[in-house]
Amino acid sequence: MLTVANLVRLGNAINACYQPGFHTNPGAVAVPSQAITIIWGTDLDGKKPYGVVYFDEAMAAWVCAFRGTEGFWEWATDGFSIPTDCPFIREGNVHRGFLSLYQTLQAGGIILRAFLSTLKGGPVIVTGHSLGAALATLAAVDLEGCCLAT
Repeated sequence: MLTVANLVRLGNAINACYQPGFHTNPGAVAVPSQAITIIWGTDLDGKKPYGVVYFDEAMAAWVCAFRGTEGFWEWATDGFSIPTDCPFIREGNVHRGFLSLYQTLQAGGIILRAFLSTLKGGPVIVTGHSLGAALATLAAVDLEGCCLAT
């Protein structure tokens, strides 16, 4: 259950992705767990960290947290709002910029969807702020009910 305390924990996970040094040393971010995996993505600036995945023992769940927009090319991606078909949504369209960035995301050296689908020992909670909320929504839909999006 997502209590107020758990929502604060999720907010802290997102906030960790904004901390100074996250781009240069993402493994040093302070999340409520020692073992984290970095989510990497690629835009026109190159490869950089977009979030973290870790097991939160207090919630008995895996947390996948995405940061929001940072930098010129991410703002450009946010503005690329042409509706486009999505390979994992049966009906309707999605934001082309968000989808193009989502499709670059990897964790543990494999595509994010494949990585998240291998997690065992609890549900997967996907969360994010700003651009990260769009990425979290796409991840939740991509996993077809295997996780809870906040």
